[in-house]
Amino acid sequence: FGLLPVAFPLIKTETIDFLVEDFLVKDPLILIPAYHGKKGHPPFFNVSLKKEILQLPDDVGLNIIARRYEKNVRLCEVNDEGVLLSFNSKEELQYLRAKLI
Repeated sequence: FGLLPVAFPLIKTETIDFLVEDFLVKDPLILIPAYHGKKGHPPFFNVSLKKEILQLPDDVGLNIIARRYEKNVRLCEVNDEGVLLSFNSKEELQYLRAKLI
């Protein structure tokens, strides 16, 4: 299953389609998109990790799962800067606004 945070609004539909196809074909435990080598969103997790993910405390991010299984993480390079562009801070929001205008 893939997790698409709402703070990443510029990911292209084609990128999501590509990631889903790559995940289904390559069948990694975890797939993380990357743009120019930088990890982005959305991550995809094999359903076998569902129980472990649901047991995480609310204040713990999914990065802990990716680190735990780092040897089973597939980085999938994409040609979409949107996998990196979030608006979690005022500066990021200003950058996105400038990019969209």
